[in-house]
Amino acid sequence: MSKNDEKFVLYEYLMFFWKKKHFFIIIPLITAILCAGIVYLIKHDSNIQVEKTVFIGSVNKEELKDKKHIEFDYKKHNDSLEVNVPRNDYVQFVLTGKDKDKLIKDLDLITSKYYEALNINVQNRFDATNVYLDKLEKQSEGLNKLLKEYKQDLLSFEGTSLEYEALAQLINEQENTYNEAIEIEHRKRGDLEFFEMPKEFGVEIQKPKTYWKESSIVGALIGFVLTIGLLILMKYIENARRNYKHD
Repeated sequence: MSKNDEKFVLYEYLMFFWKKKHFFIIIPLITAILCAGIVYLIKHDSNIQVEKTVFIGSVNKEELKDKKHIEFDYKKHNDSLEVNVPRNDYVQFVLTGKDKDKLIKDLDLITSKYYEALNINVQNRFDATNVYLDKLEKQSEGLNKLLKEYKQDLLSFEGTSLEYEALAQLINEQENTYNEAIEIEHRKRGDLEFFEMPKEFGVEIQKPKTYWKESSIVGALIGFVLTIGLLILMKYIENARRNYKHD
């Protein structure tokens, strides 16, 4: 090769690439399809995930909110069970496997049992609160009746000033106790009125990601690099044959 030819080696290669430009379409396309196909064959049989979220509302029992405790209680229904507590009032159940129908069936069983436990806790809490409210109501009624009697006695009191002050102080103490009982009663009734009930959400299915887009891009890039390498080799062989014939 003459010195003059060496000056235009790059131009000569570029012109060769241009003549073979269809290689830059065909080869990257083939490698993109091959990569996407290989990744699909590897990934399409991967595990799927089914998820279900339960809103626990105003339930505050620690056993029903603790991740480890919940997993211990319900993992017997499916070993793949994973429990997440993204927020204090939400519990997420996740199962992983290949049989979608079985996963959904197991997930429904687990969440229904958990939801039942939540409702039992709610009912127990309502029952206990109502018993306590009945007790407070009777207590406040008794205090109110007693206060009326004390106040009536105070109006017709004929004892000494010290005895009068003692009775007045007793009435004041009883009024404070009565007001506290009424305040607690109102607060408890408010808790029942604004109590948030548990709620189940629907099943979400997370299918395995195929990565076809990413694998296609990677395959196309590999094909582009291979095309450049192949064309350089082809041009080198062409030049070598031409020089060999001249010699």
